[in-house]
Amino acid sequence: MMSSEQQGSQRGLGSSLRRLKATSRDRRTSRKKGPPVNSAAASHELNDKYMDAMEEAFQSMSSKENIDFQEPRTKEGEVRGSSNKGPVLHQGHQPLKTALGSKAGGARAVARTAETEAPPKGQLPGAWCSGPKDRSGTKIDLSDRPSLCMDVRNDCAVIGSSDHALYEVNFRKGKRTRKLYSKAYGHCEWVNAVKYFPDGKVLSAGLDSKLLLWHSSAVRATELKGHSHSVSGIQVSPDGGVACSCSYDKTVKFWDISGLNGRESQSLRGHKAPVMEMAWRDHTLVSGSRDGALILWDVLKGKPKKAVGAAHQGHITALALFDGRDDNLVLSGGQDGCLQVRDQRLQDCLFEKYHHRRDGGAGAIGAIRCTADGNVVTMGADKRICISDPRMSFEKVGAISSNKDFIYSMELMGDLVISGSGDGQVLVHDMRTGSCLYGLEGNQNAVRSLGVTDDFLVASGDDGNVISYPMA
Repeated sequence: MMSSEQQGSQRGLGSSLRRLKATSRDRRTSRKKGPPVNSAAASHELNDKYMDAMEEAFQSMSSKENIDFQEPRTKEGEVRGSSNKGPVLHQGHQPLKTALGSKAGGARAVARTAETEAPPKGQLPGAWCSGPKDRSGTKIDLSDRPSLCMDVRNDCAVIGSSDHALYEVNFRKGKRTRKLYSKAYGHCEWVNAVKYFPDGKVLSAGLDSKLLLWHSSAVRATELKGHSHSVSGIQVSPDGGVACSCSYDKTVKFWDISGLNGRESQSLRGHKAPVMEMAWRDHTLVSGSRDGALILWDVLKGKPKKAVGAAHQGHITALALFDGRDDNLVLSGGQDGCLQVRDQRLQDCLFEKYHHRRDGGAGAIGAIRCTADGNVVTMGADKRICISDPRMSFEKVGAISSNKDFIYSMELMGDLVISGSGDGQVLVHDMRTGSCLYGLEGNQNAVRSLGVTDDFLVASGDDGNVISYPMA
């Protein structure tokens, strides 16, 4: 049960956000420092649960309006599909291309759930553009409780559930292979984050403050002890030697996984509220907290380099590191529906774009992705997917409004954007035209997670099932 103070906080959020004024590209209006009065950003002091708070935020910030799609534009004289691909995003929620401590530069490819390179534009394999023959897919029953998170590796997916277990499936064969839970090993609360290691080991995080490192084949786990509250996010380096986690205990921690059991190698302290999001590449780490603050960390020294106390009004809900042609940029999305672009010194906010804010309120930005030709794609609780062009100062050049319910998950595949929403719909859109190519059946409730490989699309959510769609 939410307290009366929390309920009042949620009711006040919509009206507070409507009073915010949208800012232009060249100048920004001044605003009050810190989170707005009675905002959900202050509710961490009451220790309300992560999933409940985010659900309430999504409910309070929805909008029923639709806008027409505008085809993404390029600068005058540029040819779409040319070799000049512009900036490329490194996602805050995906495995990184170098481990902590590596001196090599970050990879320039977009990291995806399947950890495979996106196919060239116009060369999507199989049925991606036309849809699978069986639109209902192959269903693998896992639990009678909602699934909350998923990661994909080769032909396998691992799904974290609100029944406290993890389930590993081979979606090519259409069967469950392991249940990661036993009397001796497992979570005692919701599993809200999971990642594969390159060798098949699994790292899971839960609301019970546990980080569990699972054996690649046996139902056996090592607990990585250090966090004292719910773990909100995890990342794993591609070589499997380092992991990173952020938590409601207001810390970000690094873990050395090179040994048999793993150990805490560094703990970063500086946030005054639960850490909700992080983006990490090489020695660069940016984290965002529930009070709207951003911190850029000196990973080698374990100290903050720069902090922005109230970058957003409300929670930080999405983060990404973005490599431009001239500058390295930090992209952040907030509960206020604003996409902010900063240089990595966090000195100035270069652009503020309220792409997910309309008259009916603001829609929290749930994810930030990038297309192969360098456009930025965001999904919001306003039921829209927006496309921004960094070559046009991150102006919105397209918006997709086909989803009838909140969008909970999103993946890219070439020129396609795949989204899963609260009504169980999985929609596949062509970003070049904004047209919906097809929808997929099989889900009755919210689709919380999506995964893609070259020839499969995998979805899981509140049904407690995982559904695979062959795209060969």
